[in-house]
Amino acid sequence: MIESTVMSADLPSSGLGITLKPEAAEDDAQRIAECLRNALTSGEITISRPTGG
Repeated sequence: MIESTVMSADLPSSGLGITLKPEAAEDDAQRIAECLRNALTSGEITISRPTGG
């Protein structure tokens, strides 16, 4: 359900952005966030709705 990702150029990367495909549901976003929570040792996860359309 991921359409694209963008990471910051610093090492280790300090930022990650994920854009989901238009047909993705909130459950998909929550599932991806949970995977990230399990992998990260620090930081925040923010899920936001599309702003345009």
